[in-house]
Amino acid sequence: MTKCKPFKGCLQPCVVNGLKLHFIFDTGASNVALSLSEALFMLKNGYLNETDLKGSSYSQIANGEIVENTTVILKELEVGGIKLYNIEAVIIHELTAPLLLGQSAIQELGKIQLDGDELIIMNSTSNNNSCTEAKKNVEQAKVYYYENLYHLSSESYKLAYDYCPEALDCFSIYSLGNSYRNIDNFILATKYLEVAKDCTDDKEFLYWIHHNLGKSYFELDDLEKASLNFEKALYYAPNDEARSFCNRDLGWVCEKKGDYSKVIEYLEKGAEYFINSESIRKKDIYSGKVNNSVLSEDYWNISVYYSKLNNQVKSDYYMKLSALCGNQEAKEFCRKYNLNYKSL
Repeated sequence: MTKCKPFKGCLQPCVVNGLKLHFIFDTGASNVALSLSEALFMLKNGYLNETDLKGSSYSQIANGEIVENTTVILKELEVGGIKLYNIEAVIIHELTAPLLLGQSAIQELGKIQLDGDELIIMNSTSNNNSCTEAKKNVEQAKVYYYENLYHLSSESYKLAYDYCPEALDCFSIYSLGNSYRNIDNFILATKYLEVAKDCTDDKEFLYWIHHNLGKSYFELDDLEKASLNFEKALYYAPNDEARSFCNRDLGWVCEKKGDYSKVIEYLEKGAEYFINSESIRKKDIYSGKVNNSVLSEDYWNISVYYSKLNNQVKSDYYMKLSALCGNQEAKEFCRKYNLNYKSL
């Protein structure tokens, strides 16, 4: 149990990313709030960096006015001897705005109680005990993760992360995010995968992080972030198979945007990378010796989008390639429209 004094309306010393600041506890504020002057100081002196800034947001202040803020992630916030991690905060665009410790931090403290002017944090067991239990949860989460029991792995990893983030290495944080992705909780998937990308410089690992971040943002219809992460995954891709995945994914982002020319460009690149990864010879494709479902689907999709652009010559060409690679729908299409796919 930890006691912090004083509480609401009075200043409380906190440490934000290593910088000592005094906040006003405000249970009515939804977020931790920084003034513009503190934020500029922190950026200038390395307590914040540009990657911590997450874009614009809006909030309603006490007088009812709607004001613009900048959302920021505080990697570490210490209050009453308890360390909180990756806390969402807002930068108020006023130099003299008060520093508020709002609900985005208070709710992470666990069960709290007011005793006069004291804040009593009920759940603050020793860090050592918390981290010991968290490590046990991580080990159990790993078992669930490798057995594809993603609901269970996400619960165990999250429990460990809440009690002691230091108990999770970078791969465990990635697994936490990817567990949420596999159970279609894409909001939490992006939250933890964003944390994971900042804790490693291993290129192949960064490929997987950005690839799954791209998939999560794609499901959330955030096409700009999806595209950005697929491009980064492509940059870190360790082999041609990975490059083929990234190009296909970039193609589907363009499909959602309605840019069919770009869809074709990415799908054609994806097919070429796949051919290279499988050491497939073009002459074997043309002679019908390659029966491959992935390649036949690529060619089918390219044909469809050439058709959407009214380029029937190219559409027919790729439809024949799809048939040659074993796609039954493509074969039926060719028979129906008298396309001789056995001679290209």
